[in-house]
Amino acid sequence: SRLFGQPLPFHNWGYPPFSLLLYWPLGQMPYFWALAVWTVGLFAAFAWTASRLVAPGQRWAMTLALACAPACLVNTFGGQNGFLTASLMLGGVYLLDRRPILAGVLFGLLTIKPQLGLVLPLALLARALGHEEEYKKYLSRSANWKNLWDKSFSDGGFSGFIRPRHRDGSWLEPFTAMDNGTWGGKNFYEGNSWTYSTFVPQDVAGLIALSGGPETFVRRMDAFLSSQGDYDAGNCRYDVGNEPGFLAPYLYIWAGRPDKTDEWVRAIIAKYYKTGLSGLPGNDDSGAMSSWYAFGQMGFFPNAGQDVYLIGSPAWAETTLHLAGGKTFTVEAKNLSKGNLYVVAATLNGKPLNRAWLHHDEIAAGGRLQLTMSDKPAHWAEYDLPPSSSTAQ
Repeated sequence: SRLFGQPLPFHNWGYPPFSLLLYWPLGQMPYFWALAVWTVGLFAAFAWTASRLVAPGQRWAMTLALACAPACLVNTFGGQNGFLTASLMLGGVYLLDRRPILAGVLFGLLTIKPQLGLVLPLALLARALGHEEEYKKYLSRSANWKNLWDKSFSDGGFSGFIRPRHRDGSWLEPFTAMDNGTWGGKNFYEGNSWTYSTFVPQDVAGLIALSGGPETFVRRMDAFLSSQGDYDAGNCRYDVGNEPGFLAPYLYIWAGRPDKTDEWVRAIIAKYYKTGLSGLPGNDDSGAMSSWYAFGQMGFFPNAGQDVYLIGSPAWAETTLHLAGGKTFTVEAKNLSKGNLYVVAATLNGKPLNRAWLHHDEIAAGGRLQLTMSDKPAHWAEYDLPPSSSTAQ
């Protein structure tokens, strides 16, 4: 727009390869050549840099880098924190055969929107690398979401919401909790205040405390997820079709109610995931929607950027993951049926497991997670809650 002094003809124009195909037949030649030079130039720069980072002989890693390059170019050109995205990708490539777990953390950050919950993973990465001062700095910054918490704002019978704020500290006006936005919006990205007021993946314990405690938080989540209507029309609180809502049904685990997670994961999949051309409830975003489904069916879900996996309600009686070094990790659901959707007991490698979450190392080591299913909830996993930054040691 700045280059040609007029708006571009397509709103969602951040996809260079596809945009090139559109501009040519429509006679938009200046746009075509500018986009072509930009795309080819950035791709070449990314490929050259990646080739210098990959360890000798690791051509498969170079192939991965090049395969992922277009996504980085798209984000860079579209202004969606693209240089940060490219940096995370290059860092992951560099660590791929040197520190594979750290590489996994960096690649994991790319599965969420760069502006969501990103600071805590940076803190964890700094600590893993032995940089304690940087760890403390970024851990402190991960609490900055509280500066956007307006405790005086109420909606739907609940008080306290994330709200846009000006530099001088004043709140955005006019404002409702149902206002949503996307690229270039002034409020939220692919979500509304209901979504973002329940999305603090780095500190769910702190979020629950500000929301009024576990019982109030559970009622709030029920009101959020049960909202009916058309999200795009602004009359539905929960958007199942975008990444900011992915963690929502698993938040109950931090409130000591994994049974509610079981209910909602099963209900969301049954209602929104179908076969056919419109089988996904939103843009797959390079596999984001379908991977949410796959994790839901297996019975656990990763909290992106951390080494924590949250246990849900599996739909398959047995799932085996084939891991590095010939290891396997199996999830078995005993007494599984459509009605038996609640996890009431669990064992990990034959030992009782009284928490509804796992560490990455527990999966990567291989083993067997056995979940006992029932048609009625029990008091399983109510007290050993997943970690949060406000409870970090």
